[in-house]
Order: sequence, then C-alpha cells, then structure tokens
Amino acid sequence: MQLSLTTPLNPTELRSLEILGRLRSIFAKKGFDGASMQDLARAAGMSAGNFYRYFPSKAAIIDALIGADMDRLEQDFQAALQTRNPMATLRSQLRDSIRDHQCQDGCLWAEIHAAALRKPEVGAIIDEMERKVTRFLVQVFGRETGLPLDEAHIAFAPRAGLVISLFRSAAMIGPPSSAVKEQLTDQILMMIEKTLDEISSHRRKD
Repeated sequence: MQLSLTTPLNPTELRSLEILGRLRSIFAKKGFDGASMQDLARAAGMSAGNFYRYFPSKAAIIDALIGADMDRLEQDFQAALQTRNPMATLRSQLRDSIRDHQCQDGCLWAEIHAAALRKPEVGAIIDEMERKVTRFLVQVFGRETGLPLDEAHIAFAPRAGLVISLFRSAAMIGPPSSAVKEQLTDQILMMIEKTLDEISSHRRKD
C-alpha cells in the first residue's frame, strides 16, 4: 500500500530506495521464485557475497521492500492526522494513489501474496504490515468519530481490513489496456467511499 512521499530523503536513503526499486522490478518481472539471488544481486549492482550480507534471503528483501513502503506510509498518515480533517485527507490520498500508482506495483504484490501462501516467513511479514496499516487507519477513524483508540479498533478494524483489501485489489486489476479496468477502478473507489461513509456516520454519543 503506497501513498505519496511527504518528506525529502538524504542521499543515503535515496541510494537505498534506488537499490530496493531495482529489486522490486526484478521480482515483478521474474516472480518471487523465478528471480534468483544472483539476478537480484546483479540488479542491485553488488557482488553476491556483499549482497548476501545485506539480504540473506528473499524474505529479507521482501521485508526491506515493505519496510520502505511502511516508512513512507507512516509519514503520510501522520501528515493526515495533522490536518483539520484527517478523514477527508485520507480519502484524497487513497483516490490519488489508486489513480496515479495503479498497477505500478500490482505484479509485485501479486507475487508477494502468492509467496505468502507458500512461505510462512513471507506470510508473517505481510500479516505485520497489514496490522500496522490497520492501526494507522484506525487512528484516522478514531479522530473522525471521536472514539478512543481502543474503542475505534474494536469498531473499525474489520472495515480497515476491507479498505486494505480493496486498495490492494485496485493495484492488481490488470494491464492498463484492460477494457474493464476503468469500470472496475470506479467500483472499487465507490466501495471504499461507501465504507468510509459508514465509518463517518458512527459519531460518538456523549
């Protein structure tokens, strides 16, 4: 799940993201099982020995890719929480991200989730990522409804999971030339908006 980058990066961080971007493209192109560690080391511009010191396994690469995305995502959620209307900001971020980045990482996410079904270590990484995103969303939902964080989690964690699933589905609809892509995207956005509308209707009763 990727929204917009809000904080400038220093050269070291930019270099790290550049390497991760290369690894991301190899996974998306060749698949989790099809990409060898040698392929990934070459893409990173590193010797095999040095590469293994940084990434001892493919699961470690997935962990690093998701960690980078989560760092950016946390910045965006924190920025949203600083606005006068965090829910409206979240709606805008979701719409823009789905429209602007659709299918950019779709192949990669399809590969990661397929691998998660076969490899427990990858599944654990995905589960932790979705728990973190759920916590971020619940913070926004709590601000919107006036519920304390623990009550908001009980009330809205399932809907947060639905928003995450819909967002992920939008990324994996299909190639840009797909005849039904626009219609499906519109339907997904409508479902997200409906879910957020339902949450907004749950105002705290003092």
